[in-house]
Amino acid sequence: MKELLAAHGHPNAVIEPSTEEVSGTSTAITFKVNEGDRVRVSKLPSKATRFSAMAARSQMKYVREAA
Repeated sequence: MKELLAAHGHPNAVIEPSTEEVSGTSTAITFKVNEGDRVRVSKLPSKATRFSAMAARSQMKYVREAA
């Protein structure tokens, strides 16, 4: 779940699971999710990395260039 939230712009999400016994054979799991602030990449420094900005961008999921 944390990876999915990070892929959608919430890398600082906090997920707290809690369990509740429903019966002798069943347990309910509830997730409290705090997405945190959304993080956007506005510019990739191409000189600071071994890869070009285009190569780095192609490896990032769900990336749309900010206007």
